[in-house]
Amino acid sequence: MDQYVGVLFVVTMVFFALTMLFKPRGIPMNEMYQHFGDFSPVGRLVYAIFGLAFVGLMGMVFLGMGLQRAAEASL
Repeated sequence: MDQYVGVLFVVTMVFFALTMLFKPRGIPMNEMYQHFGDFSPVGRLVYAIFGLAFVGLMGMVFLGMGLQRAAEASL
């Protein structure tokens, strides 16, 4: 499972960097979700892929923690 988390972490960081590259000038990072319509089509696609990769990464992290706890509890 660590391999999947590592790959998803790299993918998330790459698409985060691309999102920062494609975001419209003058929009702060913490307000990007409010200005999604101002993004170019490529920027919207990159932002959406970043969101999916981040959700997948967090899902894998929490799933791994749950599986580890379940394995420890059954010993």
